[in-house]
Amino acid sequence: MSHRRRRIRQRDTVMLLLPNSPEFALCFLAVAYLGAVSTTADPFYTKSEIEKQAKASATKMIITKSLILPK
Repeated sequence: MSHRRRRIRQRDTVMLLLPNSPEFALCFLAVAYLGAVSTTADPFYTKSEIEKQAKASATKMIITKSLILPK
């Protein structure tokens, strides 16, 4: 696993692959604070649906929980 720092800049897209939760709200606000754009994906989406949305939105980073990581 790489431990490089990832930089999110203004207008970058960050996918929030999280269930409705306090973490979702905090991540959404953090992305907005950085001037980036959030796109959301339902954890119940299939792997191909998540991939399609990530490509279409030019996602730079995905924030998720370890339970959802296999997708």
